[in-house]
Amino acid sequence: QVKQIVEILDGQLNRQELQGLLGLSDRKHFRMKYLNPAIKTGLIKPVEPYNPKNKNQRYELTSLGNKVKNYNK
Repeated sequence: QVKQIVEILDGQLNRQELQGLLGLSDRKHFRMKYLNPAIKTGLIKPVEPYNPKNKNQRYELTSLGNKVKNYNK
């Protein structure tokens, strides 16, 4: 699941946009199985890390995430 986020993430996207691109409707499942593991492994990061509950929070690839994405092409 983490690999899927890395593959679709281009620029900065919010949770709803990521979830929609993956075709997922369950927010809790998305956070537990996709978003949180991708953040914990250092592949993506929140744009506003000091305000994680911000409803407008956006996510972007880290340098490691970019390397993984480019390696898989």
